[in-house]
Amino acid sequence: MQAALDTLGGGPVRMIVNTHHHDDHVGGNHALWKDAIVIAHDAVGRRMTTGLAILALNVEENPESWNAYDTLGEAYMTAGKRELAIANSSKPLELNPANTNATQMLERLKSR
Repeated sequence: MQAALDTLGGGPVRMIVNTHHHDDHVGGNHALWKDAIVIAHDAVGRRMTTGLAILALNVEENPESWNAYDTLGEAYMTAGKRELAIANSSKPLELNPANTNATQMLERLKSR
C-alpha cells in the first residue's frame, strides 16, 4: 500500500479516514503510519474497544489457546497499544513455538 501511496507525491501520510471498524480498514493504521491522525466516527472507536474486551475475555477463558493470544496481540497492535501487543504476541510462541505469525508480529512491533 505504501508503494501505491508513494506514486501520489511521496509525502508522509498525515491523516487516515476509517470508514468502519473492520480489521481490513483499521488494521494497518498504526503499523504503517504511526504519526498520522486517524479520523473516524465515534462508533468505530467504541466497537474497537468492545472488541478488545471480548478478545481479552477469550484469553481469560482459554489460557492455553495460542490462537486466542495471537488474535488479541494483533488487535492490540491495530489499536496502537504496542506494549500490550508485544506481551500478547509473545505468549503464543510459548504455547506453540511453530507460530510464524507471532514471530512476524513481534519483529514488526520491536522494530518500531
